Amino acid sequence: MAVNPFLKQNKKERKPIKIQVSDLFVDENGKPVPFILKILSSEEAEDLKKECMEPVFDPRTRRKVGSNLNQDEYQNKMLAKSVVYPDLTDKENQKSWGARDEYDLLFKMLDFQERATLLSEFDKNFSTSDTIAEDAEAETKNE
Repeated sequence: MAVNPFLKQNKKERKPIKIQVSDLFVDENGKPVPFILKILSSEEAEDLKKECMEPVFDPRTRRKVGSNLNQDEYQNKMLAKSVVYPDLTDKENQKSWGARDEYDLLFKMLDFQERATLLSEFDKNFSTSDTIAEDAEAETKNE
């Protein structure tokens, strides 16, 4: 009898990834400490998307006519929620950086280059289209 690959228990989990964002965050031995990121669930991503919706008003009537996704805010929140380590919700870290919340903390912790590295590695490691293409290629080779 064939195994149904679409059952929940048969789905493989994506493992968290380590990303060397900067050589400025070091342990007690002076060794750079990587960030650890996870992929968000669909529910988590959808909740963040709802948080990042902004109303659109008709300039003439000033009535709400729809809403738009604030792409920058959504990207920032997705990235921050994906960070497992360091713990961006840690109050001591937030206080140390003068941050209001985990999103603000990530923004304040990283300079432009470090943030670009984190975002690039996140996109490279969690890109759905790349994974699908690689899986399809591997499947073709196995046939």
